[in-house]
Amino acid sequence: MSTGAALRAYLAASSPASAGPTADPPPAELVGRAVPVPPVLPELPPLPEEVVVHHRLKSAFIDFDALVASLRADRLTGYLRAQARDFEGVLLFLRGQIGLSCYRGEAVITGPGAGERVRARASRDDVLIDVVRVRTITAEMLPHLFTGPSELLGFSRFVFVDQLLAHLADDRTDAAVVVEGRHDSGVVVVRRGAVDSAWTRLHPRPLTTLDAVLVAGREPTARIEIVRPGPEPAGSGR
Repeated sequence: MSTGAALRAYLAASSPASAGPTADPPPAELVGRAVPVPPVLPELPPLPEEVVVHHRLKSAFIDFDALVASLRADRLTGYLRAQARDFEGVLLFLRGQIGLSCYRGEAVITGPGAGERVRARASRDDVLIDVVRVRTITAEMLPHLFTGPSELLGFSRFVFVDQLLAHLADDRTDAAVVVEGRHDSGVVVVRRGAVDSAWTRLHPRPLTTLDAVLVAGREPTARIEIVRPGPEPAGSGR
């Protein structure tokens, strides 16, 4: 056999194809147990910032109960919002009286009992507190953003916010249109069919223009809801 023929025979014998199929290695055995995924809690509704009375007060330096007492004495119409990394709480006020309260921590709790949870959590040192005054017409709509009743119309790829508002104008409706997007969420308050105010989480100053809300509504997966005033929600029970 020539040297070239011997080399070709050696290469053919040593190639992977000639060695025959090889079995796949057995799958690795999973060790341990599955870790449960915590539920995703819904965000609280975006709130308007009309007149900011206090901005980012640090809970470590204030007496929460004394602050609430002063807001009652001042007959605040608006809200107190307390926020930390793992917590958000809201107390709504109407002419100095605490109305609806909402707590978002390990769960979302609205109504009776929520106010005391907000108070307990806001007494820790890591909380920032805002106090905002709003018009009475806005304050009367805010509780319904937390409690409904709401009607889910669908996603913004199928529902046009401007056309929806035109329909509400024809019906002279009192309602709020809520747009919940991944990057921003907004609210449009409609009174007797006319746009009273609009704001979003990223643009909380209320305006009569819809630019910011329409931007949030351009997300194809944004949810569109109508919230209509119903019976007055239950208070905080504090």
